[in-house]
Amino acid sequence: MPRDEDFVDYFLKSGRGYCVYFASAMAVMARTLGVPSRFVTGYGLRASADGWTAYADTAHAWVEVYIRGVGWLSFDPTAGSEYRAPDEPIDLEPI
Repeated sequence: MPRDEDFVDYFLKSGRGYCVYFASAMAVMARTLGVPSRFVTGYGLRASADGWTAYADTAHAWVEVYIRGVGWLSFDPTAGSEYRAPDEPIDLEPI
């Protein structure tokens, strides 16, 4: 990305980027429409026989938007992403 260009503007013009670009653009666009949003980073989860697993190579960025009466909902605007949030909370054992 050129140093003298706005991060989101560059992405929207070029159409090239990865999850951070997609999520940043969606969060900014949602806010311009008056929809509360937040940029989130963490790990995408993969289904496994024992539940869900996070790996070092599944670092990811996505967006959460607040819908009145519903709460915060996750959205992954990244094209081709395989990120999936689990349907139920995961019990994690302390390390």
